[in-house]
Amino acid sequence: MVCLALHVAAPPNAVLAALRKRGGEWRESRLPEVLRRMGIVGVTAAMSETGLTLKLDRQSYGPGDGMGPLSLRATVSPGGSGGTTLLLRVRYPWPWPVVLSAIALATLFLVTVGQFPAIPSVAFASALFGLNYMIVRNANRSLNRASHFEVDYLIRYVEDALARSNIDVAVLEP
Repeated sequence: MVCLALHVAAPPNAVLAALRKRGGEWRESRLPEVLRRMGIVGVTAAMSETGLTLKLDRQSYGPGDGMGPLSLRATVSPGGSGGTTLLLRVRYPWPWPVVLSAIALATLFLVTVGQFPAIPSVAFASALFGLNYMIVRNANRSLNRASHFEVDYLIRYVEDALARSNIDVAVLEP
């Protein structure tokens, strides 16, 4: 996971307005060719009362892709010096509802249809659960801005939204 804290001189409502404006104007034509070659087909932007979530949508997902869409969560909060603190978190979310549902169905199938004993079936399901968790955790640990163009693209997306609104940004924590 990549975490970055930014200090913005503008008030929180101006920062949210800049993010809302940029998030609403995404176009497929703006997606860099590098990302298209990586299998990324789009960007999904969703605003909330406290920030913005961006997700990179791929044609397909696998273990090398963290098993789900890479996402950036930008959280806006009032800063200590009258400005705004913008916390950026880039990570692969763990799709636990999907994983748990699939494992529960597989266990139910093994016990009822496959006539396997319940304890080995639950052990198998637990191993699948742990394997999926490790894949996502390792994918998040390997993320960094320097070697992952997708991470840099998402962070630049937010920085660009602020720059377009003439809002100055200073990095608090790398």
